[in-house]
Amino acid sequence: MGILTPQQIRQFADEGYLVVPGLVPESAVAAGNAAIDRLLAERPPPEGHVGSYALVEKPPESRPALLALLTGTPAYAIAEQLTADGGLTGPTHVQVALTYPPYRHRPGSGHVDGLNKLTQDGRVTSFTLLVGVLLSDQTADNMGNVHVWPGSHLAVAAYARDNGIDELLARSAETAHPPIETTHRTQVRGRPGDVVFAHYLLAHNIGGNTSPIIRRTVYMRLKRLGHAEHWRQALTDPFFEYDGVRAATARP
Repeated sequence: MGILTPQQIRQFADEGYLVVPGLVPESAVAAGNAAIDRLLAERPPPEGHVGSYALVEKPPESRPALLALLTGTPAYAIAEQLTADGGLTGPTHVQVALTYPPYRHRPGSGHVDGLNKLTQDGRVTSFTLLVGVLLSDQTADNMGNVHVWPGSHLAVAAYARDNGIDELLARSAETAHPPIETTHRTQVRGRPGDVVFAHYLLAHNIGGNTSPIIRRTVYMRLKRLGHAEHWRQALTDPFFEYDGVRAATARP
């Protein structure tokens, strides 16, 4: 029996993301924050910096306390429950996403990672599932929370089916913002140790931070085995790589 309930899987299928509270124990949260402190001592932002600041560690094994937020907790098992048991690869890197206050910012629309970045052979630099581990308090809006547009993963896939993948990529080439109507948005809330699972096609963006603390979230990206060969199917069928979602929601 999986960790997620059928209701949680249906919520992920409908909205494109799911927050699972308390997956990461306090000790791992503390270790992750200590690792970020060491990273910032090595590569600090410019003095007086406000807004977003990202640190990317590759390979992820170079920062074991950050990688363990995924592989040493139930988060990885949930990722497999949504996709396929034993069917994932990655992450290839760990992204530390920070937002320094005071930063008054409200994004106009959401983007999809990699829609404007193609490989030499014309493939989108896509993946299957984004896993974000919250390491700072984000229990209210405007604490650096990521903004998401629920259901946009379905709209992006529908656009690709109706208009073609090449048209989707052409319309997203400059900003990675897909050409879809995204009216309803929400800010993802959570506590340190909560984990966000987001579909690759979910439109999202960086939010502002008017709280007194620096927002800290660690992101890792996972792919289904064989993703490089069937990335086109994954763009038009949002659950092509999600065996667990299809089984729990009776999707073909």
